[in-house]
Amino acid sequence: MKPKSTIILCEEITIRKYPFFDISMTPQIRYHRKKILSDENYRKSVQEQLEKTLIACLNSNPEYIDSPVFDYNLYRIEPLIQLSKNEDTEGDSIRTMIQEAENLKENMQFEEAEKKYLQILNLSFDEDMLSQYILCRYKKDITIENLLSTLSYIDKKIDLTTSTNENLLGIVAAINKQIFALNRECKFLEQARRYYKNGSNFESGNLYCARNYCALLLKQYRISKDIESVKEYYYSAVHFAKTCLTELQFLKREETELDDTWFNENVKDLTLIAFGTDESIIKFKPITKRQEETVTSGRKELKEDYYETLKIIKGK
Repeated sequence: MKPKSTIILCEEITIRKYPFFDISMTPQIRYHRKKILSDENYRKSVQEQLEKTLIACLNSNPEYIDSPVFDYNLYRIEPLIQLSKNEDTEGDSIRTMIQEAENLKENMQFEEAEKKYLQILNLSFDEDMLSQYILCRYKKDITIENLLSTLSYIDKKIDLTTSTNENLLGIVAAINKQIFALNRECKFLEQARRYYKNGSNFESGNLYCARNYCALLLKQYRISKDIESVKEYYYSAVHFAKTCLTELQFLKREETELDDTWFNENVKDLTLIAFGTDESIIKFKPITKRQEETVTSGRKELKEDYYETLKIIKGK
């Protein structure tokens, strides 16, 4: 990388996972991937920062070497390809496609969103995009055949035993949960629990996997008539929920309206599991159609399992 000719754009989550030391003093601009897609003001601020850096580099003295690792011979390398200033970049088109896919998904137009995410993956593979593609692929058709086909596709694309992507692990868990709801085979409930638990170890901020892991622990009565077993899973759910709520102060997360709503509603559900109360001063104000449907149906299911479990362990 030549000084005054390279600018590094660093995505915050990636840079935390893979920190590096740049001895060449290359300009760096860090950004939040989700916020740059969902927050127009944030996107403009990053764009302005990038424009200022570009102008500073273009107006710099080409005779002055500002890096301790480059000499004049390396500095004056000519690019092999001269790009037209009017040429559209692939990055711009991908960003537009991601926004279109997100809008389709949040409006529950899953079949159309699936196609759009697949186009994006064909241009550039990314685990976050893969997770959203898988989400839309399974939600478009909640049948055993489609759900099993989606799991088979995932196995061919990525090694879940080494993945640290919370969304991907959580969505795989959700697929297993849906299969269990259709066929009542215990192994799918166990797999759903395992993937939600694994996902909670890589918490990105909205408590998605943690909330759902606790909720699935409360489904033990659906596969076991052993009261002691139901009690064990109930108290495990209570303990895990309390631990998550206690550790909220250390949680680093995205702060967009959509993420704030997911976070607040998951905190409410964890509070119900941990302390048996569903009272909250924060009203549910869904940002998207999908968020409204997911939270409403999920909370109804959680309350049914929670109160049924209480009846069993109290002998009523």
